[in-house]
Amino acid sequence: MKILCLLVTCLQSENKCCSKGEMRMKQYIDGINKFLEYKTIMDKHNIDICLTDNTCDILPEYISDLLPDDVMVKVNTNNMGKKNKGIGLIGQWKTCEELMMNYDYIIHFEPRQLLINFDFINLFLINPCNLFTINCNNPTFNTGLFTLHSNILMDYISNNTMTEFVSIENDLFNWCVDNNIEYNIIDKMNIVWYNNNTKYYW
Repeated sequence: MKILCLLVTCLQSENKCCSKGEMRMKQYIDGINKFLEYKTIMDKHNIDICLTDNTCDILPEYISDLLPDDVMVKVNTNNMGKKNKGIGLIGQWKTCEELMMNYDYIIHFEPRQLLINFDFINLFLINPCNLFTINCNNPTFNTGLFTLHSNILMDYISNNTMTEFVSIENDLFNWCVDNNIEYNIIDKMNIVWYNNNTKYYW
């Protein structure tokens, strides 16, 4: 079984809801460094890693200098996330679509978040499956960290008609329900999620 971990970044966001500047830079540096602390586990399971960003044509050095040589990079400046972060995310997945076709499962992780531990991914490695957490306020997926079979993710991408007034969390959840996609739920991602400079533990 082949597994790809997508590190999804939005380094130079123009979305008015997103943090900016040095604070955002530090969150990404901390998040990527923490993620890479677990790279030996991923290497043991032959997990490939690709960092994808939709706000730059060349990764800034403060990010590229962090990455081991075997981490793939796919970047573009589609700016699709300017009005809706979910539409921007789908654009990033489309950028990686040919790559994803070579894998059975995709681990999606947004490294502006900070891993508290590796429990979520370890659980997936014990039992590979579509794995999510549910938002504590609404019956929707948390999309900062999840796993999904590549065929299912590509089917979602190719059939997506999401508008700027819908969140990716709602849209992906409803699509999985409507299409009878089987998935497992666990309580926590075990991450720190930032809303600007405020920390939330999920």
